[in-house]
Amino acid sequence: MMACSRMPWSGFLPRVFSPSLWLSSRARLVAARAIGVVALSIAWTSVQAQTSAPVDQPTEACRTAFLADLVPYQAEYTSRLAGLRLATTQSLSRTDQGYRLETRGRVLWRSMTEVSEFRVDHSGHLRPSTYSYDRNSRRHDHQLQFAADNHQVTAIYRDERHRLDGDSALHDPLTQQLQLQMDLACSDQSQGQPLQLAYTVARRDRLREYRFERINRTWLRTAIGWLDALQLLRTDTSGTRETRIWMAVEHFHMPVKIDYKERDGSQYRMEIESLRIGDHAIRGRASPPEQGPPAATNGDTVRVPGFDD
Repeated sequence: MMACSRMPWSGFLPRVFSPSLWLSSRARLVAARAIGVVALSIAWTSVQAQTSAPVDQPTEACRTAFLADLVPYQAEYTSRLAGLRLATTQSLSRTDQGYRLETRGRVLWRSMTEVSEFRVDHSGHLRPSTYSYDRNSRRHDHQLQFAADNHQVTAIYRDERHRLDGDSALHDPLTQQLQLQMDLACSDQSQGQPLQLAYTVARRDRLREYRFERINRTWLRTAIGWLDALQLLRTDTSGTRETRIWMAVEHFHMPVKIDYKERDGSQYRMEIESLRIGDHAIRGRASPPEQGPPAATNGDTVRVPGFDD
């Protein structure tokens, strides 16, 4: 197990999915929005984390230990929208060159796959080499090829090549999720200091910035039991989309619940169904510790005393 004093043993936003053309227009819209939520929820966006509050920076030892203990894992998520059931699986494994992070989603008979191949540098930061997003849609399919220093990306989108240059090391949507988990796990949050993280996005043919802010820490009821969860608010540069993410503090800050609000006010939810890390099937508590039957204060959550005081 990991020997990192700051991290307990523990153990992410939509891209539209185009259903078959023979569905009704309403069904196409519902399925498109639904699978979009799945993809965007699990795969957020990327680059080097920046803190605008005095939060301790992750240490190299903690980053290295974090990834060593997390591999391999498999997380399964489900959500429902207008009667449609969406199933998504995300897995992390080792390769000869480093690591492979993969997400697969399905609604009806349509599927989505995204894959990131990456390595870990000497300081424990994730450095992607290639990324692909495939759902057999010219509008959404794209590939990213990263330069060795990760400050430049070649995006292949709609049969055209686009050069994207960043001021700092860039990440793809999947490695950003892991980098966020790592940054949260390896930072000192014991003092209750405000936490804000900003990541720049390499997606399709452009870079975008997403901001994460800590809202609170709660006991969250899930399909795998009650989990100690850190709730984050994610906003994009335009401020028109809002995503709330609950991450399991005791399980590598894995995302376990995601609420997404679209520009038009539509809301979607994705929740964890199962989580396996290494040979362990992860289960939460039967009830929040030192408390009776949960008195929900925000959906199915109760505050962790002292965390936000």
